[in-house]
Amino acid sequence: MRTQLLLLLAITCNLFADDPTGAVCIAPVEKSNARVKSLANPSGGNKVQVYSVRIDRRAPLEVSSEHGITVKNLALQERHLVMISGDGKSLTSFHFQFSDYQTRDLCLWMKPLYETWSLTDSKGHGKTCSCLH
Repeated sequence: MRTQLLLLLAITCNLFADDPTGAVCIAPVEKSNARVKSLANPSGGNKVQVYSVRIDRRAPLEVSSEHGITVKNLALQERHLVMISGDGKSLTSFHFQFSDYQTRDLCLWMKPLYETWSLTDSKGHGKTCSCLH
């Protein structure tokens, strides 16, 4: 009986350890300001006030300026579609697969100086991609 219980516990632990899903942390976007855009003030003059991100057919998420947002339970083997809007207008979209990255925890973040978006491995992005779980 004890051996069967240990075997069941080991199988259950392996199921959770081998979770076949990944996650994307949507990093906060600094609010735009009226000052002149520069290296010292990359958000200066940005026209978009509210960004939203939609992954696949999920509901769009409004990007915070204060904390990251985690999108969980994304299938590792599927191709995913990311759609980014600004003030309700479509800005950009792209596809990605987790197999193109080293980890299954990714970071979606905006470069305010050029107003472009990047998807990278979360590891090594520290505060930029800190998400609430």
